[in-house]
Amino acid sequence: MARLRPKLWILIVLFGIGLLAGCRPAERPAQTTPALPLVHPYDETPAAEAPLPEPVIPPPPEKNEKEEKAIETGFFFKDGVYVPPPYVVEVAEGGVSINGLWVREPPGPLPERNILRVPKEDPGPFKWTPELLAKGFTQDGFDRNACLRFLYWQSQYGFDEACNRFEAYLKEQPLVVRTERLRHGIGGGFSIRYWMKNGREDGYSFLPPGGRRAPTEKEREATLQRIAQMYRETLAREGAILKGRAETLLPSGGAAKAVVRMFDIVNSPTSDEARATALMKEGPAYDPKDAKNLVIGLKHSPALKERVDKVRIEMDERE
Repeated sequence: MARLRPKLWILIVLFGIGLLAGCRPAERPAQTTPALPLVHPYDETPAAEAPLPEPVIPPPPEKNEKEEKAIETGFFFKDGVYVPPPYVVEVAEGGVSINGLWVREPPGPLPERNILRVPKEDPGPFKWTPELLAKGFTQDGFDRNACLRFLYWQSQYGFDEACNRFEAYLKEQPLVVRTERLRHGIGGGFSIRYWMKNGREDGYSFLPPGGRRAPTEKEREATLQRIAQMYRETLAREGAILKGRAETLLPSGGAAKAVVRMFDIVNSPTSDEARATALMKEGPAYDPKDAKNLVIGLKHSPALKERVDKVRIEMDERE
């Protein structure tokens, strides 16, 4: 075997080195690690802090639920005192309140009731007189007469027929202009609402014999919600609510005028007794104590005076 020449040998070695260099993978750029602040193990100087993130601005608070439900119209009087709007009607703790003042108080201990006995004979229609008509349903004895007639009808004809007769009897009364029979009575019985000529609204409820059970929590809640809605509608339609020993709801059509008249009566140049008598005679008050409270409470009421002045201007503009 012939030996390679020295020069040829050198060329072959150089050529091989070149091939190896060409087959090497491409070099990646060196990755640089960000320099960290140097802190000596015994140096108490803290390292530079990272910048704080942008502050997150919270959204504006949502409107209070009570503010959304507030009613800006109507009139509310509690125990002879005028309560200015806005009004918030709520169902809570088993009762109904307006601006935190009870209009239907939560149930307390059951009082001893005077149970009516079933009469042996029909008591007959109530005998109205002009004096009794002036007093209204709550002060004249009509309630007792109506309940006794219901008990008699029930003993003679059964519960359903007694309900029908009671509804017809209520419609015949001279002070009643409209009635509405509720589909589901309180506690599974019979309930009926009525409206009087002066705008007052009230009702009766009877339970069937053998079914004298207490209303369920759901039934009580539904009843309170209906009552609360009645108050809301009265105020929203610019009506008036007078709550004392008795309760009066004045319709929207004449509520403002009635409030102005009531304000004029309590500020008239007469005695407090004469003012209270006038309030009862003209209808806003049905109880003597309520009338006296109105005379005392409304005589010095800057809020009511301001409201009445605005109502007078509106009434003059309409005329």
